[in-house]
Amino acid sequence: MILKKYPKQEKWIADHKHRLNVPVASGIGAIFRFMAGTVKRAPVPVQKMGLEWAWRLAHEPRKCWRRCFVDGPQFIVLTMKELIVKVR
Repeated sequence: MILKKYPKQEKWIADHKHRLNVPVASGIGAIFRFMAGTVKRAPVPVQKMGLEWAWRLAHEPRKCWRRCFVDGPQFIVLTMKELIVKVR
């Protein structure tokens, strides 16, 4: 099942996967913005605690709120449903 709304790179991959002729396609997120220095990464202690998502939410709330509070939980629910179906 595909989520109703998802980020641009995933939509592009889904729309073009038949033409890519590759076994796997994955978006890379903000890595280019981090490398270019246009987006600041969380401090190392925040990264080590696994809370970089919270740092990004605090600094880019318009961009990140949906991913954190809608898409993430929806993904978890759909994944759990698939696991339950496979177990049965």
